[in-house]
Amino acid sequence: MKTKPPTDPRFIDLTGKTFGRLKVLSFIESRKGQKYWACKCTCGKLTRASGGALNEGRMKSCGCYKEEYAKYSKITHGESGKDTRTREYAIWAGIITRCENPKTSKYHRYGGRGISVCPEWRASFSAFLKDMGRCPKDHSIDRFPNPDGNYEKSNCRWATIFQQANNRCSNRHILFNGEYHTIAEWSRIAGVNQLTLGGRLRAGWGIERALTEQINSTKRNKNVKL
Repeated sequence: MKTKPPTDPRFIDLTGKTFGRLKVLSFIESRKGQKYWACKCTCGKLTRASGGALNEGRMKSCGCYKEEYAKYSKITHGESGKDTRTREYAIWAGIITRCENPKTSKYHRYGGRGISVCPEWRASFSAFLKDMGRCPKDHSIDRFPNPDGNYEKSNCRWATIFQQANNRCSNRHILFNGEYHTIAEWSRIAGVNQLTLGGRLRAGWGIERALTEQINSTKRNKNVKL
């Protein structure tokens, strides 16, 4: 039987929110000034956690994080030492830090927004390297096609600074013919001026017409800003 949440107007309902690997299922109880919640870990196990531990990042899994890390730490890959640290290892360590350490300056943009590292990569640098390969010169890791998604094989690539800037979550991504691109990318692909393309879409044009209709064949319409 579920316990009814407190009626205090200051009470913040965490139901449905995700903290690391834990998804909050329901409120359990208030005890000694703390609110306790039933959570389900991505590994499938159920656990309980206090609201303070969840919000402060002190509890991010049912305990499987520590088990996986202990297993991983016994593996020697030769890329984490003071003199042997590779760029790929530094990137791997960096994504874990910004997703899991609330004290880092970038946490609010990653772990603070619910972005996490997939279990395989979190447990093993070797798995990360196998999936991603070596980082090309002047590239860094980029979450693509979903800039709001997690760090995992299906959503990551090595990208240039230009590609990363184009993939910012503030950019509008448009699906056409099975491909996702920003307005800037579609502008280059279709050969349509970016301002013209943006104006057409704001005016309600369909994406196919906006990308394929040439300016010299466009009927002038005072209601359409080109």
